[in-house]
Amino acid sequence: MLKRLHTFLFFSLIFFLPVNLGKHFIFNWSYTSNILVDYLIPTFYVTDLIIIGIFILFDLDIIKNRPRYRFTSGVLPLFAFLFLYIVSVSFSVFSYPSLYKLVKIYEFIFLFLYVSLNFSIERDLKKLAGVISFPLFFESFLGFAQWVKKASLFSNYLFFGEIPYTYRTLGVSYEGFFGRAVIPPYGTLPHPNVLGGFLAISLSILLYSFFKSKRLSLFQVLAFLYGLLVLFLTLSTSSILAFFLGVSLLVLLRRFKKEFLFKGAFFLIIFLNLFLPVVMNEIKSERASIYRRDDLLKASVKMIKGNPLTGVGLNMFTINLEKYGGVRGIIKFIQPVHNVFYLVASESGIVTLVFFSGFLYLIFMKVLSKGHEVFPLILILEVFFIGTFDHYPFTIQQGFILTWLTLGMGLSTIVLHEKSLAPT
Repeated sequence: MLKRLHTFLFFSLIFFLPVNLGKHFIFNWSYTSNILVDYLIPTFYVTDLIIIGIFILFDLDIIKNRPRYRFTSGVLPLFAFLFLYIVSVSFSVFSYPSLYKLVKIYEFIFLFLYVSLNFSIERDLKKLAGVISFPLFFESFLGFAQWVKKASLFSNYLFFGEIPYTYRTLGVSYEGFFGRAVIPPYGTLPHPNVLGGFLAISLSILLYSFFKSKRLSLFQVLAFLYGLLVLFLTLSTSSILAFFLGVSLLVLLRRFKKEFLFKGAFFLIIFLNLFLPVVMNEIKSERASIYRRDDLLKASVKMIKGNPLTGVGLNMFTINLEKYGGVRGIIKFIQPVHNVFYLVASESGIVTLVFFSGFLYLIFMKVLSKGHEVFPLILILEVFFIGTFDHYPFTIQQGFILTWLTLGMGLSTIVLHEKSLAPT
């Protein structure tokens, strides 16, 4: 009974993943330079409530039924790096914003462990694809309607957290589209890029489900086609490229060895991250999305050089941004650096980055060598490709869920037990 309940809540989390609805708590420290900063506002989301429910029911299930879990050999270093990351990041708590971020990290590490112990891509793929097709279709419908209207559809935050906006809204996202400025769709998510990331991951899951079963329902086909259209309408370059990276890996797996493909993609992302400051410095562009990323990256490098061991503090990047150069422009642009690895190093120090990178490397290589299914690695690569050019996999609720969900799916492939989430 308990397993059925926390299983139901897990798939409910997938269903409500893009919902942005939550209770916001604004404090004095939520402002920087008299500007209210989203990343400094503690928020209790609907999805947080679901995760808490999973936590309680899963703990009760362990106490009552004492299920036994067993991993393949050689995963101890992986968990050692995860533990060291948790300890290291805990020492970068310098303020209330830091404490809030730390609680969120603990929450999603629990989600990661839960998924790794209870999910099976072989047995649960069909159900996962079936569930995720509903929010995929809904977000695609809403996003297309927003594109046509050039504004939010319902202009009511209570509608699943849809952010009210028009072309007059200060700070609304504009992108160039065939020589004219347009507003990409948001769906119920806080930014078009986040919608793009959700669509990229969801489309990849549906596509892989089709590759495995050779069939999709009519509704799933419509959701896929609709989602593909809206993915392009988001004009989110990183999300579109991440999706094509995933598709390319799926197709090439039929011709090349998985070790060659995945190691190549993995080290490509490492290469991009190592040389990103050099590349960004060479790109001379008047596009706000380019020069803002460049300025944020330069500020990040300065933070790392000035605070190499401890960083400026967990969730303190936006508070310290002006001290390290800020972002050019008439309107103040206060956001984290658009790269998850530089963000970790800026806020928590190089040591924490080493522990986190070691954890990622070990989970990737362990799944590649001993995992009985490599598809989760495609999702992980997509998430961290996006994280090379954006911050939301480590700063925004939906991005956090996608990141730790995919990592949990990866680790689940080296768990040796009867682990289907399908109720029995």
